[in-house]
Amino acid sequence: MSSSRSPGVAIVTGASRGIGRAIAVRLAADGSGVAVTGRDVACLDAVVAEIDAAGGRATAIAADLTRESDIEHLVREVEGRLGPPDVLVNNAGMATLGRVDQTAPADFRATVEVNLLGTILVTHAVVAGMAARGHGHVIALTSPVARAPRPYLATYSATKAAVNAFHEALRQEVRTQGVRVSVIEVDKVATGFGDRWPTVLHDEAERAWRAAGFKFHGEPVSVADVADVVSFVVDRRPAVALNVVRVQPAIEEG
Repeated sequence: MSSSRSPGVAIVTGASRGIGRAIAVRLAADGSGVAVTGRDVACLDAVVAEIDAAGGRATAIAADLTRESDIEHLVREVEGRLGPPDVLVNNAGMATLGRVDQTAPADFRATVEVNLLGTILVTHAVVAGMAARGHGHVIALTSPVARAPRPYLATYSATKAAVNAFHEALRQEVRTQGVRVSVIEVDKVATGFGDRWPTVLHDEAERAWRAAGFKFHGEPVSVADVADVVSFVVDRRPAVALNVVRVQPAIEEG
């Protein structure tokens, strides 16, 4: 990576595993102090241990981003341990697979609260400070379903569309205050995101996706590939804004 920016402080949500973990490790390798947050304390500690072993700076702060008190604690601890955050990576998310008429209302609520409300609340907690300091970067990890909703992922699709809209509106509000806002849309990443979905239900959903005309891609993108893109986006000089970036396999299957 180039050295166009000075190492700062980054918060990565949903950092206990998968894409979030890879992003945290990469930003720490780039020289940033990294606060990893999520609800799995043991996994967060493992991420910090990995970063520490590589000579980076990191701290783990457990938080439920649907709770305002947890977010207040998170920001306070980040500022006390590492300093004011320069970068926020909104990565935390969840998806419940199933038809709308066969999904429990509690699953709708959880998906909206984690994917959308949590993202809004943590962004609200840090963006005013970024604007006051005249610099900062808010990055959202989203999905193609924000533009092309899929059956069996209706609520997830709706929340990702809302997350895209939220960050675009935010960008319009803060772009003159030195704060950049980027959306990174990732498709077919090898994270194990859907491993907990029942196999029979997943197969049923795939048949519905094919019937609706959705295409399946070739070799999955790795979490390291996504982390590389985040690093690149963060590293651009202040005059350059990468507002929307799409990351997907190079070969597409019909």
